[in-house]
Amino acid sequence: PMDDAIVEGEESITMTLNASAAYTIGAANSATVTITDNDSPTPPTVTITATDATAAEAGQSTGTFTLSRTGPTTSPLTVNLSVGGSAINGSDYQTIAATFTFPAGQSSGQLVVTPIDDALIEAPETVGVSIIAGAAYVVGGPSSGSVTITSNDVGATLEFDGSGQAFVVGENLQ
Repeated sequence: PMDDAIVEGEESITMTLNASAAYTIGAANSATVTITDNDSPTPPTVTITATDATAAEAGQSTGTFTLSRTGPTTSPLTVNLSVGGSAINGSDYQTIAATFTFPAGQSSGQLVVTPIDDALIEAPETVGVSIIAGAAYVVGGPSSGSVTITSNDVGATLEFDGSGQAFVVGENLQ
């Protein structure tokens, strides 16, 4: 065998002795040798993009992240995620898990952000998702994305001393 950098899997060769008047062949007239490849396949590269970066409580308009992977898709691939942002996972939008699994045969998949319609008066909030490194894949770029959720709840407006500055009751004035 010759050592190379090509991922080939196992290869085998079978040698068989043919009858000849010059020698006698015993019961075992053949042998098989298996050559094991020492080259590892390149792990897939995984990326994420906010393909629909806006979501809204009104009508529960969803936002979408698209995850993609390179390489063979013969097996499922589970990717670790970090979910954050100013919106609260499970309170401001339906829970997003800390992992995403590509089913076998698929090179991309979607992670949907579904806002939860509440009665709170809120400024726009963000959902950030990042890919965390894992042993079975390489983190590519882009490795994170953000979806903004807008609220459909309104409050009363107050104006002070005719200054033209308006504040919404319940608004967070940070």
